[in-house]
Amino acid sequence: MGNIEGKPFTDVLGELENGDVLHELTAALYRVVRAVQDTRKPGTIKIAVKVTPTGRGSVELDTKFDAVEPEHDRPTTTFFVANDGSLLRNDPNQPRLPLREVVDENTGELRTVGR
Repeated sequence: MGNIEGKPFTDVLGELENGDVLHELTAALYRVVRAVQDTRKPGTIKIAVKVTPTGRGSVELDTKFDAVEPEHDRPTTTFFVANDGSLLRNDPNQPRLPLREVVDENTGELRTVGR
């Protein structure tokens, strides 16, 4: 990489809005990094610097950035479709087991299997 004229971009970035932009970008970067580690999905930070002439020998820099933190997938729920099109949580083609609660006659408490 050759010599670059002028102040390094990182220095300019640190001076934008009296350092507020750099502070906010740093916080956003670490939020995205934590979310990426947590979700194992990619995240992004996009920075745009608009340079506008304001008069002879000066420019105005307007900075915008967008941080996209990945999110966990929402869980899915399985439903079965009945002949009439309604949604059912239990398979209408699967017979139901005749399960029931069994109360201990001596204690009145529910019995536990294996005890």
